Amino acid sequence: MLTTYYWCLRLLVLFSAFSVFVRQNLSGLRINPNKSSCVRFGARYSIKCRNILTSGNCKLVWSDSVRYFGVYLRSARSFACSYSYAKKGMYRAFNAVFGKVGRVASPDVVVQLVKTKCLPILYYAIEVCPTNNSDVLSLQYVIDT
Repeated sequence: MLTTYYWCLRLLVLFSAFSVFVRQNLSGLRINPNKSSCVRFGARYSIKCRNILTSGNCKLVWSDSVRYFGVYLRSARSFACSYSYAKKGMYRAFNAVFGKVGRVASPDVVVQLVKTKCLPILYYAIEVCPTNNSDVLSLQYVIDT
């Protein structure tokens, strides 16, 4: 429970600082509704909301997940990340490496290439995203296979 509170508090501080920055520096900034969406975290995350209208009468839609700096945030009771895209990227990189060197290179070379080219895709931003047991087991399964 304390970790949920901690992540919500961090997110609230981040959004508060961002809103102050926007009000002071970017008041004339236009939002592109085609590239913007909203996501909910908290106890009422599954409740449907009305779309938000911008000053230009464009709608910002609510979605189940949002990509932010390459990390997919998913709507949930507490702050959560989605690792499915990272797993897909890791498998894609592995297939590319194995397709190029395949059976020609020694197993040691293939393992080193996987460590340097594929695992960073899987591990990107994992230290800032909270993980639960099922996330850890899912990521461990990708590494073990």
